[in-house]
Amino acid sequence: MPFGGHQQICNSKIWSKLPYYHLLPMRMYKFVLKIFGETDAKITSLQEIKETGISITDFKYFLKENKYKIEKEDYYLINPSYEVKFHIKPKKLPKIINIPYLRDFYTTAYYCLVKLQDAK
Repeated sequence: MPFGGHQQICNSKIWSKLPYYHLLPMRMYKFVLKIFGETDAKITSLQEIKETGISITDFKYFLKENKYKIEKEDYYLINPSYEVKFHIKPKKLPKIINIPYLRDFYTTAYYCLVKLQDAK
């Protein structure tokens, strides 16, 4: 996701608005944060977020492997929370671009309701 690294919490006006750079290799990511003046505490926090991140594809695989069923799901091109943060109206991901693996890069929010499958 473009802001999956929560880089909007950066102090740098530039780096807080740039998408995707959390996908850099960890050493490069830490270097970029450091040269743009982020504190050691902020860098540690952002590293933890990066290390615990999971793609939509991996999340869905995890659910399947652990016998969960997706009851309902919504993908957003424009995250509903952006309405409060940036005054931008939410927009669901059009079906035509809801392509597995690729959607992991341009989906800004994914919500789903899951249920444990019935044991048989």
